[in-house]
Amino acid sequence: MSDSKVNGFGSMTDAQVADDTRLVPVGLASTGQLSAATIAQMKKAFATIATVYTALGTEGSSFAPGAPITGRNILYIVREGNFLYPTVSGPDSTQFTWDNTNIGVGIPLTRAGERFMILHKSY
Repeated sequence: MSDSKVNGFGSMTDAQVADDTRLVPVGLASTGQLSAATIAQMKKAFATIATVYTALGTEGSSFAPGAPITGRNILYIVREGNFLYPTVSGPDSTQFTWDNTNIGVGIPLTRAGERFMILHKSY
């Protein structure tokens, strides 16, 4: 085990820290083993991502937006300017359900081109 200290490392500028190719040490708590990840990987792991889904008009009361949303935590959805709130089951016109694959809505999608803005992040 090393006695390295954080204050023994050199300082970087904001621009250097924002460089997506820089490496960040990541440790596994159970073993103490260190690995390296790039800033780009860390951003992807922890960032909130906005995805736009455009309806085909034939989806009905649920749709599967696919990657990159599958298996992620949906923070909120905006359907053509109207916020949708999460619920466990039986969504009404202002709610949605999420099972890590499909989004269920209270008003079926019957209009092609209807847009959804979905904000999501990793669990």
